[in-house]
Amino acid sequence: MAFVELVGTAFFNPGEEDGAEDDVVYVPYQNTVYNFAIFTYAGNDWIDLRDANPNAVNTQVYSGLGNDTVYGSATMDLVYDSKGRDRVYLGDSDDSLDAGFGNDFYDGGAGRDFISFYILHDSDLPSGTNITGVKFDLQIRTAQNLGPFGTDVIVGFEGAGGGNGHDTLSGTRGDNVLSGNEGNDFLVGRGGDDQLLAGAGRDTLIGGVGGDALSLTESIQSSDIVRFLSMGDSGVGMRNGVVDRIYGFAAGGTPLHDKIDLRALDAIAATAKNDAFLFRDTGPFTSAKGEIRYEVSSAGNILVHVDTDGDAAAEMNFWVMGVTVLTSADFML
Repeated sequence: MAFVELVGTAFFNPGEEDGAEDDVVYVPYQNTVYNFAIFTYAGNDWIDLRDANPNAVNTQVYSGLGNDTVYGSATMDLVYDSKGRDRVYLGDSDDSLDAGFGNDFYDGGAGRDFISFYILHDSDLPSGTNITGVKFDLQIRTAQNLGPFGTDVIVGFEGAGGGNGHDTLSGTRGDNVLSGNEGNDFLVGRGGDDQLLAGAGRDTLIGGVGGDALSLTESIQSSDIVRFLSMGDSGVGMRNGVVDRIYGFAAGGTPLHDKIDLRALDAIAATAKNDAFLFRDTGPFTSAKGEIRYEVSSAGNILVHVDTDGDAAAEMNFWVMGVTVLTSADFML
């Protein structure tokens, strides 16, 4: 076993030249601010940055092939996990972690932390990119089967990113960031003011309750869907943080264009069945039947109004940014 008190900025393979020993790398407090990069290899290593100068930024840790334990610093850490049954405890800042192979335990700690399933470090794939879909729920605090990443316990994270497969990522009641990357992904924000980012592929985005930002791929090759499941999924009015905002929407109404799915909403609250909406374009609400209409702002954005009780006033609004014309074909009613 090798014990290393790191006072420089980078360290590779502690112990033997091949890094096969079980090593301890400790970073003490230093008056000089260093942005550390620590690389381990084989062996069951212990990396401890808890006492490092909190003014350092972008501290990077590359854990190796053994069963490693990593304690992050008080500043922003970037941790890249590899193989083994690892335990990673991030610090108090906004940290980022690339999940690795093996049955691991990851704790994001305080701050707004992000976990990515995009890269398989030390994999046999030519690019190292994860091409298998991952189903991950930020709300679950027990073990989750994450396919090639193993069965992991993941707590204390506020954001997650998928890989090149067909991913399902779900948020919490708080404010989350979910990024699908490539593949046909399914992103669910739940509560809070979430940011949902579609990537390449045919994605479905469900913001849930709160004023969410839903960003689609700006290409008609993606044909993404923004889906509302309840009238509480967006608020009433115009303000950010209250109503949802849809970005990158490709209007046009063909199968290659994006869609706004309102089918789960009951257009007429007074009836027992789930009624479909009537589309009124930019005209006024006209009847007691459930209707949607829109208006174009001076900034070139569309505010959609949804009425379910026939009082000619909206019970839900949402923005479609950067678009000035919608037709009924842009909706699933």
